[in-house]
Amino acid sequence: LALGLIISLAFAVRFWNFGPWLYFEADQARDANIIKAAVENGPGYLPLLGPRAAGTFLRLGPAEYYFQYLAALLFGSYEPFVLAYPALLFSLLSIPLFYFFLKQFFSRPVSLSATAVWAFSFILIQYSRFAWNPNGLPFWSLLFIFSIFKTFSQENQKKAGLWLLAAAVSYGIASQLHFLALVGLPLAAVLFWIFYFPKKIKLYFWVAAVAVVLILYLPMFLSELSTGGDNFKQFKYALTAKTGGEEEVAILTKARSDLRQVAIAF
Repeated sequence: LALGLIISLAFAVRFWNFGPWLYFEADQARDANIIKAAVENGPGYLPLLGPRAAGTFLRLGPAEYYFQYLAALLFGSYEPFVLAYPALLFSLLSIPLFYFFLKQFFSRPVSLSATAVWAFSFILIQYSRFAWNPNGLPFWSLLFIFSIFKTFSQENQKKAGLWLLAAAVSYGIASQLHFLALVGLPLAAVLFWIFYFPKKIKLYFWVAAVAVVLILYLPMFLSELSTGGDNFKQFKYALTAKTGGEEEVAILTKARSDLRQVAIAF
């Protein structure tokens, strides 16, 4: 009952004046035009790659576009607020997921209290009220971490294998939403598995997990084939081109600014 109340109130503050107060600027307009073309002309107009990473020509995966396209088909509209519904949905789903994750370690009162803080975080509310590719990260990243933990803690072999598949799905999607997830989530899994490797999981589950990620990345593979690996070249350029003392100073400046903004928001 308490969890249900938290989710209900969290929905209320996320959905209140959802359309009139929608954040909608250049990135959102670009994405809306892409979805509009796909709805009017068919799914063949959906891109094989997602939006550009800031400051480069490197592109993310297209998962966010596909979520927006499904929302547009489901509600029969490509109005800007409809395209933000996936962000709203994933934000709400992250609340019970966060609770059940905490319950693995803490008592019910502690888990509920922390979940309430999560549910009414200004940042999480704000990012549930408009369409942007990183907005689904809290849910998909948390699902990945939860799944990785359950691969070890789940005693049943088959259920542990299914959790591994859940980790594969969540990684395949989260890594298309932001490059931080592309690199950070595997690192988290490796660090955990160094100490708590799930030896009980059968080999065919590992093969299936790799296959799931490859299937989710199929649009990007098709794009690479048709462009001669252009996006991978952009990835290498983004990693190697900007180096040196000035860049290190810029990173420190950005880090200080980020810490300050996060502190203010929380």
